[in-house]
Amino acid sequence: PPSPPPPSPPPPSPPPLLPTPEPSQPPPSPPIPTPPSPPTPPTAPSPLLPPVCPAPDQLTDGFLAQVTLVGGSPGLTVAANVRQIAPNISSDFSLLRTQPPGSKGKVQLVAGAAPYGSTATFSSAKPRAAAVEALVRTRELYVDRREMRVQYLLRGATGEAKVDLDGLHVSMRLNVTGQTSTPVSCAPPDASSGLGECGARVEESLFPSSADGGVAVSVSVEARYDGQDLVDRADAGSALLWPKVASAPLEAAGMVARLPQSPRFDGDLIEVEIRAHTGPAWYPLIGWRFVGRYNSSALTFIGQKCSSLYICASKHVTGTFTGNGVTKGETPDADVQNKTSLWLATLTFRVVASPGGVLDAFSGTVSEMGNYQDTYVRGEPMSVDDLRGGGNVVGELYVERERVVGTLAYSQGSLVNTAVLDGVSIDATVSSVALYNRYDKPFKPQVAASCSSSDAAIIEAVGSGCTLRLDAARTRGGEVSVDVTSSEHGARTRAPLYVWFPLELSVRLDDDVLQQIDGVPADACGAGVVAYQSTRASAVAAFGGAGLLTTEGLDVSGFVTFSSDNLAVAVVNGRDVSGVRAGEAVVAAAGASAQVNASTALSVSDDRVAVASLQVVVVTSVSWQLTPAVAPWEPATSSFKASARAQQAFAAEGDVGDVFASVHYADGSNHSLNASQMVVRSLTQSLQVEVAEGDSGWRVEVAKGGQRECGHLVAAEWQVCSRAVANDTAPVDLQLPNAVGIKVVLRDERGIKVTRLTPPGNSAAQPPISVGTSALFSVFVVFDNGAEPDVTDDSRTEVFLPSEQQACASISGNRLSVSAGAACPKLTIVATVPSLAPRLSGFATATVVRFARLAATIHPYPTYLSSRDLTLDALRRLSCTEFYQRAEVAVTATLSDNSTQEVTTASSLSSDASTLQAELLDGVWVVSAFAVATATFQVSFSGESTALTVSALDEGVAITDASLELDGVNAANGFTLADVKGAQRAGVARLDFADGTRIDDVIGDAGWLPPGTLVRFESDNPAAVRINNETALATLADNAPNQTTLTVVELCDAVSGMWPVAPNLLPTLADVDLGQQTGVQFQQTGGQLEVPVYANSDDGRLVNFQVDVYFNPDVFRATSCTMGSIGGFVCTINDPPERVRLLANDPVSTTSGPLVGLGTFSLEVRRSSVSLIDGFIRELIRIDDQRTEKRTSEALIVAGRGFADVTTGARERRLFYAAA
Repeated sequence: PPSPPPPSPPPPSPPPLLPTPEPSQPPPSPPIPTPPSPPTPPTAPSPLLPPVCPAPDQLTDGFLAQVTLVGGSPGLTVAANVRQIAPNISSDFSLLRTQPPGSKGKVQLVAGAAPYGSTATFSSAKPRAAAVEALVRTRELYVDRREMRVQYLLRGATGEAKVDLDGLHVSMRLNVTGQTSTPVSCAPPDASSGLGECGARVEESLFPSSADGGVAVSVSVEARYDGQDLVDRADAGSALLWPKVASAPLEAAGMVARLPQSPRFDGDLIEVEIRAHTGPAWYPLIGWRFVGRYNSSALTFIGQKCSSLYICASKHVTGTFTGNGVTKGETPDADVQNKTSLWLATLTFRVVASPGGVLDAFSGTVSEMGNYQDTYVRGEPMSVDDLRGGGNVVGELYVERERVVGTLAYSQGSLVNTAVLDGVSIDATVSSVALYNRYDKPFKPQVAASCSSSDAAIIEAVGSGCTLRLDAARTRGGEVSVDVTSSEHGARTRAPLYVWFPLELSVRLDDDVLQQIDGVPADACGAGVVAYQSTRASAVAAFGGAGLLTTEGLDVSGFVTFSSDNLAVAVVNGRDVSGVRAGEAVVAAAGASAQVNASTALSVSDDRVAVASLQVVVVTSVSWQLTPAVAPWEPATSSFKASARAQQAFAAEGDVGDVFASVHYADGSNHSLNASQMVVRSLTQSLQVEVAEGDSGWRVEVAKGGQRECGHLVAAEWQVCSRAVANDTAPVDLQLPNAVGIKVVLRDERGIKVTRLTPPGNSAAQPPISVGTSALFSVFVVFDNGAEPDVTDDSRTEVFLPSEQQACASISGNRLSVSAGAACPKLTIVATVPSLAPRLSGFATATVVRFARLAATIHPYPTYLSSRDLTLDALRRLSCTEFYQRAEVAVTATLSDNSTQEVTTASSLSSDASTLQAELLDGVWVVSAFAVATATFQVSFSGESTALTVSALDEGVAITDASLELDGVNAANGFTLADVKGAQRAGVARLDFADGTRIDDVIGDAGWLPPGTLVRFESDNPAAVRINNETALATLADNAPNQTTLTVVELCDAVSGMWPVAPNLLPTLADVDLGQQTGVQFQQTGGQLEVPVYANSDDGRLVNFQVDVYFNPDVFRATSCTMGSIGGFVCTINDPPERVRLLANDPVSTTSGPLVGLGTFSLEVRRSSVSLIDGFIRELIRIDDQRTEKRTSEALIVAGRGFADVTTGARERRLFYAAA
């Protein structure tokens, strides 16, 4: 190396350090003294080469490494002849079938023998679907059960179940008597199994008439990509369309029940329609009643629906259903006359019978059918349509047996047999599903199935299940058919598997001639020991099988074992081959199977080979690029490339890099050095060198105080048997940021910024003022890249106070403490970090405050929102009473910076007059007067004191205003007091006085006044709402037709205030409420009164009710009725005219709660009146969570009883009457 340059002259002394003020802080005054200048740093040792700064992409040139797969990742590495040298290092990977399609994997960079840096994640693509297998499940269809269901399975070209779904469209076609239907889109397949379903409802017109035989429908399923490219079309089989069953239409008045024509499965829901022939054309069917009887051992009743033309009622007892209906008032006669198939109701049942037979299911009797004049059908049997046709007395139902109609199987599809190389068996599972004839049960996994292989030489089935195994005993690759048999149903199917097998193996050496290393002294490694080169062995294989694409040149070094046949000439350690003495040897690679092995020749020569160079690099990270981003799956020979780029970046103290070195010989061979083969040293004080933990490598770290520089800053020496053989340097670019400022922050123990301090013992330190006597400080260096590291505890950080402040405070660790009796107006702490931020400083300032004075004032009590805005000059009598006002005392401390802090709760008060006293009430000092007097109060806080003079005058202060409010009753809810009978609400009365004071709550706040001293309370309707004169508690007693007014009256000056209340009772448990929920109970709109009806069913589901509501028919006439939230609703009005009857029966109701809507009826106002509306609970049945019935019968309505205040207008009113 050239001679080092002469040492540089020492740098000039830095100018005096002045603090760099923050923008928000003024410069400190007086000037801060200059700390001592830092010592001149020692001159760095000269590098071996002149300082040169390579381009960033050249800093890692010469890095010797290889890109490999992380274990368990899909694919194998395409073999490369030599390891690659940075900057860009890449490898190709192929035959991804070592894992299923869509699997994720990782690539890594291996330097020497160990992974380095970050990894990159990739995923394998999924193959396009290439084959379709389909099977019809619903092989018998009926006109009332015509849901066609077809199961399909997609596979890739080599049997993969996971296929590419992007742009894939699957459709089904039906073929009836040579006519092919329009394709029907199928549901997309499952992403993991490839299983999907096609469904369609066969058109009714395709079913033959009863005179014809059944019709066969053939089904095909096809798959296309992007609607164009046909993947495959599969014949799914056929289904039989059974002929329609002829029904017998009614020829005269009567009813027919229609049961399903098709077989049903256990658990199915079926519907039985009840239809009517209304009789002669001029007969309107005004009312009807029927009784249906069903086989309760085969059917469970679920519920019923009724025609909207009728008001319906029903009754159900196990095995029997009774239904009846009366036309609604608005139903035209034309809608219910001259009909041969008028729908009346539908009954829903669940099939609970054992499958496999025909059973008697349903029969019925027409109890009544009537018009306006008479009942024209009575007690006639109901005709029943069923699977046999019409005209039956008893309807039959066939319960079909659920059965398996086939099975489909799927698997990973493609496998690679590496077990013959490393002896590690590979298991694959074939999964299968059973398909059922029931349309709503597509498939379920078969937990019990057995499999067999068509060629055990390729893959063998093991155990009793469907596990197939690749191991060292297999001898070839190719396609295999796996037969799958269901152990439960005996159904059989077949799935393909494709296995790639290593066809040939070869061994490669990076260098097949190992020579003596020139430059290693004789006997350096011991007497007679010669230093020879070493090399690396690789095993390369081709994979394929009968009918499969062969993938060549795949690196399988990690699966085989390498050995030398002449240990006296060469030895093998893993993949590393080292020469021992001159001679010939054979390096062999052996797999777990005897048929998989290979070898190559190696020569060890005493010819000397020169070391051409030693390449040294420093690397900090790795970046990646994958091409393409998703690794292709097909064809099997396709590959993807992973490229790694070694990078170097040093940007801050403590940043770390790794040192790598590789030897390059004159014969073109090379190899990496491990940590024990080299010695590394730093050529600059900005870098420190160490051997990483576990002797895993050499590492450099940016030292504290490191400077921005670039050049050959690291040197490495290759040693063989402790003798130097070669050396070189590595370029390093320390792109350290420049310090641009120093920031100092003062904070307290909670992390809150501190701007004030006080000397110990000063009253300003006492709570609640709580100015601190010390503060914690933090020091940050600000760099031009935005970083602000905390250097508080850094040994290079210097912190001090200006000389004139050093008697006022002290610094210990990172705490600034004020000294007792400190007289300084402020404290400034200064920080410098000369070796990291030369010529820069920072500071933080805190004002030193002290207690100045104490003051006390009096304000209105009880307090209110703005009471502190009013200062009292004296206490006076409350209006005409003998009682005096009270006052709150506020005590305030003022500090030397003119800031103030209230200290009332921490203060004490004492009076010199017995008739004027102060007491602490809930943290407030309250002054009370008992007679005319003047007193001086001594007010004290933390040793500080002041005097407060208070007078009580014989003057009355008049009341100017009074107001009243009721808790929870306001304009937002229409001033409604809605609650159960006896509920209470608190009244709040406010009084305003002439001197600007007020009492917000006379009852709650003025506890020193006897009840009734200032006010009284009144109600204009105590029967509905009464109010207590002493407590102002309002009690809800009853409903009222109009609002009730509550009043507060002031007793001295007769000032009063009022609050409106709309009393409205809510129902207790099992009671019924009538009318509106907001405002008064009954509210007239125009000439109508809408009356909602509610019940409290909070203890269970309301399943049945009957409620009768009564009113004066001279005042009201019922005009309409609508249902609530319970099914099976019936409402009768004007029968008699003074009653509305609401009833419902819904056994499956799930409705419960404190206000369940039963229905709403409308009353027309016929004349003005205040009229009672009342009622009875005939029946209210609830079912609780334990299915216990709770019944309330023949009870008076409580919450709903009330009076309605109604009037008639002058406008003409048209009356509408509904039929009784």
